[in-house]
Amino acid sequence: MKKKLILISILLIAIVSLNIVKTYGLFETNARAETVMTVGKWSISLNDTNITLQQSISFNDFVVTGSTHTEEGYLAPGSTGEFEVDIDVSNCDTSVEYNLSFDTTKFDNHPNIELRIVDEATNQEVSDEVLTGVIRLSDQDKTRKIKIQIIWNDIEEYNENDNELIGGSLDIVINSNFKQYTGE
Repeated sequence: MKKKLILISILLIAIVSLNIVKTYGLFETNARAETVMTVGKWSISLNDTNITLQQSISFNDFVVTGSTHTEEGYLAPGSTGEFEVDIDVSNCDTSVEYNLSFDTTKFDNHPNIELRIVDEATNQEVSDEVLTGVIRLSDQDKTRKIKIQIIWNDIEEYNENDNELIGGSLDIVINSNFKQYTGE
């Protein structure tokens, strides 16, 4: 009888334990949410060329004025060449800070050749061959015109140096850096 009592007790404890486990429940909810956030556009053009898609562009639209003794379209002592760089950030959804630096190492042996850079938005001439500026999102005009002039002064003492350039090209490398302006 004692064995039956122990067996019945074990059986009752098992049934009670099973009922307790069945009544305990873990509440869990699984949900998945997706947010859609529009990312701002970043498209910058220099002279109608989208520079966000390519690393290097060339400007070949120099206008040469000056000497009547020089073939049209060629830069020579006594003449001036000029072109414009048009910065267009109208397809950007952010304010843009720009930095243009002009590599003038080709002019090192030619002190009679001057590079003149004018930001037409401020009408200020840049003296250190680096031009920086900001086009804010709130600005009405999302473009900037930068006028670049090469003035080749005809000075006799530099004729020998000038001869080094005959038949060659006078390249100006413009390094540009554009970044989002955050007000800092």
